[in-house]
Amino acid sequence: MIIHCMYCGHTIDLSEAYDDYQGPVRCAVCKSLMMVRVENGQLRGMDAGPAAAAPAAPKAAAPAAPKAATAKAAPPAALKARPASPD
Repeated sequence: MIIHCMYCGHTIDLSEAYDDYQGPVRCAVCKSLMMVRVENGQLRGMDAGPAAAAPAAPKAAAPAAPKAATAKAAPPAALKARPASPD
């Protein structure tokens, strides 16, 4: 049996193993999930899969926490200015 993806139109060939089947079928091209119901080798129903019911809204970024004022740390001893050596 041949069905077409509800989203991209790709042809999907269901083997004889799907002659009496109810469950998900995933499109190999667009990866969409469809729920199909096949009885006696004939398609009886086809709906969008559970994840495709509504596109997920993008999550809003959480506001950044204010940065606490920090005192400048003293430079390490190795980086402190050294007195000039006499030549």
